[in-house]
Amino acid sequence: MIGIVLHLVVSALPSKINSKDLFNTKYHRPKPTVYRIFNTKYGIALCHDFPDLENFSDTYAHYIPQIQEKYTRRIQRFYEVCDNSKHVYFFRLAPHLSSLNPQWQHDVYQGKKEIIAIRDTLLEIFPKKNWTLIAIGGMQEYQLNWNLLHVKNFHVHDVGGSNTKEWHNIFTQLGLLSQ
Repeated sequence: MIGIVLHLVVSALPSKINSKDLFNTKYHRPKPTVYRIFNTKYGIALCHDFPDLENFSDTYAHYIPQIQEKYTRRIQRFYEVCDNSKHVYFFRLAPHLSSLNPQWQHDVYQGKKEIIAIRDTLLEIFPKKNWTLIAIGGMQEYQLNWNLLHVKNFHVHDVGGSNTKEWHNIFTQLGLLSQ
């Protein structure tokens, strides 16, 4: 599924948003409550594209052209950067399971299986490009070297944190920083 979503996002999403496929969902965090618009056709949550309104209505349709324009612009810029770079690094930060609502853990975290799906999709999109998928996670499986083509995985203790020593180590191992 992640491969399908990735391919959709980089190739077709801007032309695929249709107000008939959208509905408003609400999920609870410590205040404030956050509302997301969910695309039922593609299974994608659009978290930052629509105003956070509790009552969903057809008024969302008037936001779609500017959202499509925004994504078209971002996707074009993404391809420009990839085309003009000698080597591209894609980062996937896996959420730490303890930070997830238990009912979402199975849906959100798929570990190495998800990384392979992303890698395979990137191979389809960029078959001749020099790139590396950097997989970073706090789970035990990230402690082992996966030895996957185009993938380097790293274990960190705080995926979303600011442990600069861990991040410095990652960038040093990638050859992007000197020791």
